[in-house]
Amino acid sequence: MEKILNMLVSNPVILIVISLVGLALLLFSAKRKEDIDMPGKHHRSYNPKAPKDISSSELTYFSMHIIGESETVSGNVEIVLDAYTDKDEYLLKKAKDRIAEFEKLGYMLWLTVANDLSEDYVRFEAAVDKAFVREFAQQIRKSGVMKLNGTYDWVDGLPENAGHFTLAARYQTKEKIGLSINAYIPNQAVRLFEHLKPLLISKMRENNANYIPLLNYNKIIANPKRLIRLISISQSHPRPLNTFNFNLEIEDDRAYLSGDFTDYDGSHSCKSVEIDPADLEIIITAFLSNKYVFVPDSFQKEDNIAILEDCTFSYYVFFQGISEGYRPYYGTFDESAQDMIDIFKQAVKKYRH
Repeated sequence: MEKILNMLVSNPVILIVISLVGLALLLFSAKRKEDIDMPGKHHRSYNPKAPKDISSSELTYFSMHIIGESETVSGNVEIVLDAYTDKDEYLLKKAKDRIAEFEKLGYMLWLTVANDLSEDYVRFEAAVDKAFVREFAQQIRKSGVMKLNGTYDWVDGLPENAGHFTLAARYQTKEKIGLSINAYIPNQAVRLFEHLKPLLISKMRENNANYIPLLNYNKIIANPKRLIRLISISQSHPRPLNTFNFNLEIEDDRAYLSGDFTDYDGSHSCKSVEIDPADLEIIITAFLSNKYVFVPDSFQKEDNIAILEDCTFSYYVFFQGISEGYRPYYGTFDESAQDMIDIFKQAVKKYRH
């Protein structure tokens, strides 16, 4: 060791070379640390040249992914729309046994929805035609999401449920939409989902698919009079004052009420009475104000008031195109929520025999 040290001291050239190599290694190591995204690092950029309004309805590709837990959305939704091409092997493989239909109609739709609150999940895929895609493109434009085009607002290291929104779209005009946001979900993302949801539900109904997870994702029922076919609430109790039975059937915007209950004024009942559109609107508005999610009989939660309140209590909602009845589960309480039992009692009194 002493000989090596003497040699280094006597030969400054070697000492300089070693020093330079050591310095280079330190600089390289520091650079590598800078290149690695550290948790909490915030990346923000904006492309002012990205189009903020695209009038074309000739959409060739669309991909949207929203993940988050908030008052407006809960869970995970992913929507992908792609135009047919026989040159993309991955795309053809993804279409599976629908390749012939995919080629004939021109486009393929993939949809995945998962909701933690209601513990439901659906995966849906279908070939769609140009008319569907044009309407899809119009809803993208109407949602206002294009105003965010070119936005990159990303914080490293955050869990996905802290908020995650990515969107990519391409048009035949060569115009594009591209944005990535996390740590929150912008209002435009929720509006985009709300604009697309009726179109997606319509396509799912055409294919006899369960669309309830789409309703649960943001607790909003688009076109409720067209989707709900029966609301049924009943309770059997030793005390007549606590016993009631209400049914509302909806057919083509016409509603029929049946019900019976007893209060201090006596007994009240009606059977299959067609009610005025204004009264139907009152009942539907009250129903929607509770911001329910809908769960099957197999669902159980300790805090599920609507399900576990009393074994004699029954509350079901039946939807168009779905044979199984669903139990409303209270996802949100606020001052706007209305008591459905009181609403039905008022209606039965109005239409009693």
